[in-house]
Amino acid sequence: MIGVWNARQDDPFFDGHFPGRPILPAVATVQHAFQFLRDQLRAPELKLVEVKSAKFASPIVPNTQVQTTAIQKNANEWELELTEAGSQRELAQLHFVVA
Repeated sequence: MIGVWNARQDDPFFDGHFPGRPILPAVATVQHAFQFLRDQLRAPELKLVEVKSAKFASPIVPNTQVQTTAIQKNANEWELELTEAGSQRELAQLHFVVA
């Protein structure tokens, strides 16, 4: 699955993280990526059981177009790669266990 979401400037996660140079916190990146997975699977009941691994390569700043590629590894594990749409700059790699 591949899709794009926008790190909107008015996202409250940017408030105070960091003043004058806002970046999306890691926990918010995980939350947005998981919500993307839920939306793509049309599975609002899906639960995040574990973040098996997380690598954050570049900060996500306001108005970044985040391309997310999700690959199912088995029945309850997904790998997600987040890149900046257009430049393909690596942003994060996440490995989720879901239920």
